[in-house]
Formats: sequence, structure tokens, C-alpha cells
Amino acid sequence: MVDLRFKAIIWLHSLRLWRYRYSFINMALNSTLWVTIFLLGALMFMPKEELHVGMPLAFWGIAMWTIMSNSVWLIGAWTNFYISQGFVEEHMLVNISSANVLVGRVIPGLSVSTVAIILIYFILSAITGGVTEIARHPAMLIIGLLLLTIMSLSYGLILASISFRTGVPMVLLDLSNFIIFIIGGIATPVSILPTPIRTIAIIIPYSHPAEIVRYGAIGFETYLPLSFEMILSILIALAMSLTALKMIRKAEEYVRKHGVKAIGRM
Repeated sequence: MVDLRFKAIIWLHSLRLWRYRYSFINMALNSTLWVTIFLLGALMFMPKEELHVGMPLAFWGIAMWTIMSNSVWLIGAWTNFYISQGFVEEHMLVNISSANVLVGRVIPGLSVSTVAIILIYFILSAITGGVTEIARHPAMLIIGLLLLTIMSLSYGLILASISFRTGVPMVLLDLSNFIIFIIGGIATPVSILPTPIRTIAIIIPYSHPAEIVRYGAIGFETYLPLSFEMILSILIALAMSLTALKMIRKAEEYVRKHGVKAIGRM
């Protein structure tokens, strides 16, 4: 039998998604328009004969960044609201972990990402006459996206645990997301990056599932051997998940002893 507390968390975020449906649509449309402008600017300078390769690469790079950035914003940044409204104490009183509540943010996070990615696909298809081949190896594509999502959620939880004590600056979230997108093997395959940046990219966790996604989408060869990328991505995702859960538990213990400073956070 499913724990009633788990059901309550699922219901909470599903209900919030419905009640804030206009904000949800607005966020999805804003993400789509912003990303489409960026993509069109990049594709203007791409030779027509290279579109069949460049287009899927650009599309999946944007799709992965959308998943990553939304997960970070809708967990890490939302924590300020969660704390300021006094929800930490309310959930503690009924013995519900804030970690479980924050993990439930995957519902609005993935909902926004999914709608935005679908809209981006149709817009690009209409403009360019079709995004050619986006799932050559579907199993690898799904595995890569799943691992990327786990890493993104874990990172969001890590930011949330820090926010319990110090707060997470919004500018820092924007800056880190943009830097990771450019040099983290998300926007561009690692093998295409300049050598110094390539070294940085393979240190950034997201680059490894991103390589798997590109291989699954169009068969683009991974920078490191595919089997190694798989093992490394799984280990990193597991390590990030365990680290995130440990940090959020430690943050909860800290709050139980010292309380949470919510004044001035809004």
C-alpha cells in the first residue's frame, strides 16, 4: 500500500500545477519563445546542407538545457518561497520530510519542460521543413534523458539544502545554468569544443548523459567510449542523488535545532 504522505505530496504538486495553470502555460511559452529566438539566430549561419545534422544537435541541446534549468529553478529557487511561507515548520509538525516535498517538484518541473520541448520541436519543424531523425537509438535516448533528469533534480535539492541555511542567489542560478549550457557539453558535443574547454566539460556531470542523448538521437559518437559514458553517468547520478538526500537531511536537522531564518527572504 502506498504511503498516504507520498500520496499527499503528489496531490499537493498536482493541485498546485492545476491552480497555477496559467502561470504554467506562461512559463512554457516564455521558455519556448526565448529558446526559439536563440536557435534561429544560430541556424541562420548554418549551411543548408548541414541542417540535417545541426538541427537535431541544436534541438536536443536546447531540450536538455530546458530540463536542467527548469529542474534547478523549480526546486532550488522555489525553496525561498517554501521557507518564507513557513512550510518547513508545518511539514515537520506532521512528520513529513521537506526532501520528499521538494522532490515532488519534479511534477511541475517536467510538465513545463515537456510542453516547452514539444512546442520548440513543432516550431523548428515548421520553419526548417522538419527536424530530421531525432531517435536513432530510442533506448539510449531515454536512458540519457533519465540520467540527466536525475542529476538535475539532485542539483536542485543540493541548492535547496544550501538555501535552508544561507539562501540561493537568483543571479547565481542564472549564471551557473548559462555557463553549464555553453561549456558543459550541453549545447555542443564535447568532441567539437576547443581542447581546454573540452577538459572542463568532461568534469561537469551533465556532459556525460548529454553525450548518451546525442548518440541515442542521431548516432553522434560519444567523446569517451559509450560503455564508459554509461557507467560513469550512472555512478555520477547515484552519487549526486545520495549527496543531495544527505545534504537535505542535514539541513533539516539544522533547522530542527536552530530554526530557519525566513525574514527578509522575499
